[in-house]
Amino acid sequence: MARRLTLTTGEVAAHCEVTPATVWNWVRRGKLAASRTPGGHRRVDVADFESFLTEHGMRPYRGHAEPVRRVLVVDDDPGVLAAVGGYFRKVGGYEVATAEDGFDAGIQIPTFKPDLVILDLFIPQMDGFKVCQRLKASPDTAHVKVVVITGHPEPENLAKAMAAGADEVMTKPFRLAELGEVVEGLLDVRRDQQFYPGVGRRSVTRLCGD
Repeated sequence: MARRLTLTTGEVAAHCEVTPATVWNWVRRGKLAASRTPGGHRRVDVADFESFLTEHGMRPYRGHAEPVRRVLVVDDDPGVLAAVGGYFRKVGGYEVATAEDGFDAGIQIPTFKPDLVILDLFIPQMDGFKVCQRLKASPDTAHVKVVVITGHPEPENLAKAMAAGADEVMTKPFRLAELGEVVEGLLDVRRDQQFYPGVGRRSVTRLCGD
């Protein structure tokens, strides 16, 4: 695995044994350099962080490898599977699996052990709402982030998906880059939750078009 090049504010806070709010204050006051991704997520370059630690006499950061994040794409449209799967493989840092129906998804979830599921609500042999509910209800999969994608953007479907536990809802068609930002942001939240359990799910509904 490649060495990490950037850190989230949660990871910086965990290393320094302070709260994320303290890190944000350092950034606002110009003590610690940080950038924003197009999706608005804070990133701290490891090189800048190491300089900050040295300057302030704090414990050195030894670094660790960037984990490969597992994404399962569940959709009955082969074109969607190819496009979404291809995008994340090209971006790098992701291991991708796909499922065309509920039977396939039922096999992949316990064996592939995804960190995040991109889930079409309406595909053969599967009720997407129930799948989302079961993922969030089981102690073994409650940590898995769920991005619902649907070509049926009726308000009741979007509301029902969020009520079932979806972390994000996107309507088809959507831009792959937008989906990438959503996935990256949710997995960063999950990573920060390992250090600070109070960091909650975003519960934001997105409507994306061409």
